[in-house]
Amino acid sequence: MACIVFFILLTLIGRINCSLVQATTKRETRNQLLDTLLSTHNKRIIPDGTQNETFKVLSDAGIIQIHDVDEKNQILDAFYYLFWSWYDEELAWNPIDHGNLTSLVLSEGSIWTPDVELVNNVDISLSKKSTITTYFQVLYTGQVIHNQVVNYKSSCSMNFRYFPFDKQNCTLTFIPLGYIGSDINLTIANTPLGRQMEYENSEFEFLGITALNLIDDCCKVSMPTLNYHVTFQRRPLFYVINMIMPCVLITLVAMLAFCIPPESGEKVGLGVTVLLSLTVFLLILSEQMPPMSKIPLVGVYYFGAVFLVTMSTALSIFTLNLHHRAEHEVNPVPRWSQQIFLKCLPCYLCMSPWKDNMEYSDQVQNRE
Repeated sequence: MACIVFFILLTLIGRINCSLVQATTKRETRNQLLDTLLSTHNKRIIPDGTQNETFKVLSDAGIIQIHDVDEKNQILDAFYYLFWSWYDEELAWNPIDHGNLTSLVLSEGSIWTPDVELVNNVDISLSKKSTITTYFQVLYTGQVIHNQVVNYKSSCSMNFRYFPFDKQNCTLTFIPLGYIGSDINLTIANTPLGRQMEYENSEFEFLGITALNLIDDCCKVSMPTLNYHVTFQRRPLFYVINMIMPCVLITLVAMLAFCIPPESGEKVGLGVTVLLSLTVFLLILSEQMPPMSKIPLVGVYYFGAVFLVTMSTALSIFTLNLHHRAEHEVNPVPRWSQQIFLKCLPCYLCMSPWKDNMEYSDQVQNRE
């Protein structure tokens, strides 16, 4: 019995030693492979492209979440998934000669990178810290895959003409620093990886992202440029309930001021109250929108409502002046006023002329 237990222990110890030897051998194989690749690799020189072609760098991007949209300063703050891929012949190896290893994961700065940066990044001081995850996966074929999850604050020219039913299109412009069009070629990879990682935003709805690569002739140099167009739409329900509907109801209340009799003396107070309420909404809109030449349609509506309520209050004051002045003195109505307001104008307003008032005015004039 003791021999059997001793034999089982020897078997377990042997298996553990074999696994440790295999793990050590695999790690040593990776270290040897890494030393071999980096000994012949120069990270300061761009790899050679194929015959009669510039060095090609594949790229793709997807949006993860729209974090914030600063309408006042026109800045888009969002998280993106960036995918970069290129081939480097100096990093290729034969898996049979290196323990059937087919891939390596390297840290940043150990191999050559295209050093592509966002041009319209407004937070340049934090550009290096904005990268959340980054790594380089090198395959035995020499293909290098670089994945990033990046937080960018990019400038965006926004159009608020139809706010809050607006649709925005922001552009991310990437260029390789230190290289021209004859050195490097930025190509769209069209991989669906990043587009499947989008998280819902409570204020904006992500519609899509499209890519366009071109050669920009800037400063007499052909610069390879890669543009990603991010399209998103505002969810208007919050603004409809909190900004548009209250203004509509306040405007309807202002129209009811014409039903108040002049004797009550509340027409001017109601008009001033409504005017102050509309001014508050107009100030809220002006604080959210940037200074621009094209006023949003909702701003035109607010300004029109303020103008109409102002005119209504002014006419109410004029009407009250006439009403209370008639209590102390009776002046004859001029003939031209009778023709315009008591005869011609009622016909256009689908009203019958006030013959009794005209006869009363004639009697007052004959009496004098």
